[in-house]
Amino acid sequence: EIEKNEIAMLFVAPKAFRKGVGKALLKEAFMRYLSVFEVIKVNSLEWALGFYQALGFAKTGKKPIPAEGAGAFSPELIPLSIVRESLQKSLGLEGVSERVRCAWATDKDEAARKLYEDYHDNEWGVPLHEDKKLFEFLLLEGFQAGLSWITILKKREHFRAAFDDFDYHKIITYDESKIEFLMHNEGIIRNRAKIEAAIINAKAFLAVQREFGSFDKYIWGFVNHKPIINTFESIADLPASTPLSDTIAKDLKKRGFKFVGTTIVYAFMQAVGMVNDHLTSCFKRNSSLAQSSQEFHKNTSLSRVMTEAEAKQSPFLAQKPTSSKVLCAVSGGVDSSVVAALLYRAIGENLIPVFVDTGLLRKGEREAVEKMFRENLKVPLITADASELFLSRLKGVIDPEIKRKIIGETFIEVFEKEAKKHNTKGEIKFLAQGTLYPDVIESVSVKGPSKTIKSHHNVGGLPEWMKFELIEPLRELFKDEVRALGRELGMPESMLMRHPFPGPGLAIRIMGEVNKADLDLLREADSIFIDELHKQGYYDKVWQAFCVLLNVRSVGVMGDNRTYDNTICVRAVEAIDGMTATFAHLPHDFLESVSNRIINEVEGINRVVYDITSKPPGTIEWE
Repeated sequence: EIEKNEIAMLFVAPKAFRKGVGKALLKEAFMRYLSVFEVIKVNSLEWALGFYQALGFAKTGKKPIPAEGAGAFSPELIPLSIVRESLQKSLGLEGVSERVRCAWATDKDEAARKLYEDYHDNEWGVPLHEDKKLFEFLLLEGFQAGLSWITILKKREHFRAAFDDFDYHKIITYDESKIEFLMHNEGIIRNRAKIEAAIINAKAFLAVQREFGSFDKYIWGFVNHKPIINTFESIADLPASTPLSDTIAKDLKKRGFKFVGTTIVYAFMQAVGMVNDHLTSCFKRNSSLAQSSQEFHKNTSLSRVMTEAEAKQSPFLAQKPTSSKVLCAVSGGVDSSVVAALLYRAIGENLIPVFVDTGLLRKGEREAVEKMFRENLKVPLITADASELFLSRLKGVIDPEIKRKIIGETFIEVFEKEAKKHNTKGEIKFLAQGTLYPDVIESVSVKGPSKTIKSHHNVGGLPEWMKFELIEPLRELFKDEVRALGRELGMPESMLMRHPFPGPGLAIRIMGEVNKADLDLLREADSIFIDELHKQGYYDKVWQAFCVLLNVRSVGVMGDNRTYDNTICVRAVEAIDGMTATFAHLPHDFLESVSNRIINEVEGINRVVYDITSKPPGTIEWE
């Protein structure tokens, strides 16, 4: 069993250590998790021994451990350890434990400063799950709207007395005479609209309790019952709201909650610990993260990548009862395929991997995915062919967002139908997803005023009966780390290094209505482009490449005949993680050969253009 102060596996390619990746991972692990332990342990592969010893790790004298799945590199793992202060010094983090607070927790007035410091040190960012405390902050944040938080802290005890110790059962009984009484209470914020909103919110709060069993279960469900850990360096970076807080605000409003003034939901999330926004320089960031790490990391270890052998022993997977089943949506991409392979090695036939053929896939994609699962991963794959259904639903649809919505809803419908076949007795308890760390950042933890660019392709919007417990073993990993893991599991290189492919598939690479004829045309053009990239050695040098059917017709000449045919846009970008990208500077003679092949081999195309837009301002995909 993995100990709390143990780094189970720091999975970094040897060449990456020279680039500082290993040290950077250790530094982050120390800042977020390890700094509370007096001794830190690691079991090192032989080739990485020099790296750890240079940092001050020493052999413990314990017997080496068989490396099993890591045996391709070294036959055994060597137990090492280091005292906290030594590692702290070698990582350049001597000041990490200094009592430095977030810059907002101060005031010129000594009494106000003390209030701020006490609140900062003991409450802000600490996860709260007691409904009464959650309601207290909901009420206080409602009154704070438009005012400074220190004003609320100064009046907090007056609010407690005025609102019956924040007892929502009593607050729902407040009538006009009680409101008038509160309007004359100088100890609180005397705002009629906010007082009335507090009463309305108490009623809505009770309604949520009746529906979900507790408000805690409802509100923490938005973050999968785990706090979001942000890494802001300055108070200027702290957002007033995020796409997630906007979503929660909309849902609260739909359920009858009322807030006066600016949106208070993100401030509420900070107050009750749903998000931890302690600055990276703050002493509370490290201590509060350590306190919550048992919950936050109960299923995964920081900086941990599981090999095939480890998957069989993983506490995360072993905790799941073998009698329960895990549902996994497989796209054929690296992420979901790695998740499926890991789980199958851990729980065998209790995994239900479902691949939905939407009819929007690339040329030969379904066959390639089925072959990989059958021959390489040895995982029995369930394929649901719903291509005709998807195409019928997309008929006549032009708007890209409506396309995405239809595809998402239809996918869920097909996925649900297939899941029901394997859940006749309620056997399915878990849903596995290939969420990666960039997905978490881009979809939830947004820095500053930026917004979520788009919804990610992981399964969302499932019906109530499919609200299973999530299994996301890759959510702290980047794409390169997942590929390394996939390689260990036996995935073919051609699938491992495939470029990213959007969830809605080719539907968002066809401008306008999606139909079979256009899909076939786009598949052929795209296949030629990818084939040429492979032939001339450019495929692995670009991050993503594809074709877009513009549905813009122009006049051309083919032999002695004039044509009036469609236009294909060729798109290739260079990126690290897709958050930003620049167009690939492919040679003109290469682009010319691609253009010639597409025009000569794909009937219906007489013009090829190359997209030289970077991200930002454009997105990588066209829709």
